[in-house]
Amino acid sequence: MTRNRQNKTVLFPGIICLFLFAYAQAGILTERDFARMVLAHHPVAKQADLLRVRASAQMLQAKGSFDPNLFGYADQKEFSGKKYYGVTESGLKWDSPFALGLKAGYQTANGIYLNPEDVTPASGLTFAGITMPLGQGLVIDKRRAALWQARIAQKSNEAERLGMLNNLMYDAIKSYWSWSESYNQYIVFRKSADVARVRFDGIKGNVASGESPPIDTVEALIQLQNMLTMVIKWENEFRNAGLELSVFLWDDQANPLQLNPETVPLMTDSLKINPGGVFIDTISDRLSAIVNRHPDILVTRYKIDTYRIENRLYRDKLKPKLNLSYNLLAKGQGLTTEQMQYLYMSQNYKFGAEFVFPLFLRRERGDIRMSNVKINETNYALSWKLLALQNKIQTAINDVKNNFRQLELLDQMVENYKIMLDGEEQRFLSGESSVFLINARQQKLVEAENKMVELKAKYFKSIVALFWSCGTATQIIN
Repeated sequence: MTRNRQNKTVLFPGIICLFLFAYAQAGILTERDFARMVLAHHPVAKQADLLRVRASAQMLQAKGSFDPNLFGYADQKEFSGKKYYGVTESGLKWDSPFALGLKAGYQTANGIYLNPEDVTPASGLTFAGITMPLGQGLVIDKRRAALWQARIAQKSNEAERLGMLNNLMYDAIKSYWSWSESYNQYIVFRKSADVARVRFDGIKGNVASGESPPIDTVEALIQLQNMLTMVIKWENEFRNAGLELSVFLWDDQANPLQLNPETVPLMTDSLKINPGGVFIDTISDRLSAIVNRHPDILVTRYKIDTYRIENRLYRDKLKPKLNLSYNLLAKGQGLTTEQMQYLYMSQNYKFGAEFVFPLFLRRERGDIRMSNVKINETNYALSWKLLALQNKIQTAINDVKNNFRQLELLDQMVENYKIMLDGEEQRFLSGESSVFLINARQQKLVEAENKMVELKAKYFKSIVALFWSCGTATQIIN
């Protein structure tokens, strides 16, 4: 049953913590230890962690739009031994996150056929200036919108990561309790088979001594065979459930592990059934706050926030473009204190203005409409998700309470069936009963114990479903 060459028959690597190694030695795997293993090494958990890396990369990309840039330019022409022109320009440019652009550099130009506007002093020309949008782009532009959206993406990716882990733990723990149920069912029938075997051997002795009719051995043998049939069935169920559980077991090198056949879950008889442990009343009282913190709800809200920034950018494009620029000019390299005086700056400068305004604004209005559709669609989806999630949590609470009440009654029923079986055995010893009645009593007890195991697994699954519906399935390991 080897899954691949890298499969390991050990239960799990002992690097998580020391007490996990102790459990491995004992051959017992608890729900909490299993959950820790899944969160530590499962590929989906690793994939969820990559969302943080992705968000960090998006933020880095967005911030990169505001990095200062060094620039340089050179253009030269010579023909027939004449230097027509030679123009160079170099400097530093920075577009700040506050709509203000800064630029400084140095220019030289020489030759006999220069464009008059390119002419500079023989020592070159230093310039330093600013650009400023007064209309479109003053409050928001593509670069700032991308930065704001990247910040939202960090929060959204974290919520998405928690949602992935929440779903992973839900599937994993459900699989664990199915595995536990099959093992406990196997134990119930194995114990019953042992009892049936002892009774069969005793009746054979009674028949040999003439105390019981031979037909009693047939009755006892049928009961034994029935129990052995169920033992074989549930042993197979247990092995198959273990294979399904192995899907969630991986080591720290991303190699799949195979569950050791000798590893078993805790007996459900040793587990406390206490609905107060899941703080049902607290969940009911804080239902609205829990719903609003659910990863799916947070992701949807962050999506709306992203669309609103996009809508804000489109609305900004309804404004006309009005971009102003001013550059202080000075001979030679660098600027002196004298050149920074107002009189000098008002006489040695380069000023520019740009104005653009589309007459019909059809593209801009179309973008806004499309953005409004996205926002409205997501708001409708959010309203539906909020109601559906509230109902899902309330349903999970009802399931936990209902299963608990049934378990209380069923526990009493099991004890009563034991009393009935003991009484019937006492009557048999005094000659007032028969093997048929004893088998019937034992069958009822086994059915009740079987139902008890099934309902316990259902109860623990309902607790997991409650945590999952609240978006906090990962808290099971706490």
